Amino acid sequence: MPSSHGGGFGGGFSGGGGFHSSGSHSSGGASTPRFSNKAFPGATRYAYVNPAGILCVFYYQGRPTRVKKSSITMLAVLLAFFIILSVVIPMLMMPRKLSEASCKFSGSYFSDNAGIVSYSQEDDLNAALAAFYEKTGVQPYLYTLKAENFPSKYGSITSHSLEEYAYDLYEKKFNDEGHWLIVFVEYDKSPYFAWIDMCGDNASSIVNDGFFKDFQYDMQTYLQSQPYTHVQGIIKSFNNATERALEVNGDVVGPIVIFAMIFIFLDVFIGISLVASIKQYFMINGYLDYEEKNPKNKDVEDADVFKKNNLDQDVFR
Repeated sequence: MPSSHGGGFGGGFSGGGGFHSSGSHSSGGASTPRFSNKAFPGATRYAYVNPAGILCVFYYQGRPTRVKKSSITMLAVLLAFFIILSVVIPMLMMPRKLSEASCKFSGSYFSDNAGIVSYSQEDDLNAALAAFYEKTGVQPYLYTLKAENFPSKYGSITSHSLEEYAYDLYEKKFNDEGHWLIVFVEYDKSPYFAWIDMCGDNASSIVNDGFFKDFQYDMQTYLQSQPYTHVQGIIKSFNNATERALEVNGDVVGPIVIFAMIFIFLDVFIGISLVASIKQYFMINGYLDYEEKNPKNKDVEDADVFKKNNLDQDVFR
């Protein structure tokens, strides 16, 4: 369903210018780590000598449990998956040219019912609109009419009535959501004018609010500037729009930053879990192997361990 970003009035209208369409939580101290190679409150000290004769000491809150290689593998796969997503999704959110299937060329770029496009200006106008279509895949279409020919069923020309008229005109002329319609109304008492846009859903990924804000500024500036004619102002506005098309603006940066922060958080969280699992694997699995392979020495006295390794005192206390 097409929608409007806005438009503008000019040439002496009072108030003329651009217009726009219209849990609970608890607090407490930091949680104690389940295991570490340093002592911490509530931890039990475990020690064993590995097959290489090296003393291994760690502190664990509760009973040590074995870490499976499959758990480490799963965390590594998840980390790789989210790292890829953190790169791919922002790239997919970047503006890019529409496919041909999303916007079929309507056969022409403008309908000049107001008679404002001179013969000498036709080529320049076509070239400006065609350049935008070629770069973005969104076909712009200019539709002009005289104020006295504005359909009476819409009432007087206001931002609201212009929007209703442009919406119906879009539905009548186009059968896809890839066009960008500009309705331009000229009054007999030039330089009075009014205009509005109507943009298809697919086209709005390129013609977003941030992009339109700059286009609207150009239109209002050039349409009211001397010595430009209205058509020259429209041509210059579209030439500028083509240069800016597919650039990253505020409407794109915001969502990209949000998604990037979410995925970075997930990457860090999974990365910390992966490092902790690897650390626990090497700390604890060796101890459990020691217990299983040396059932008679299950409760090794610290003094015997340190004596065996020629240590005068417990350096880990």
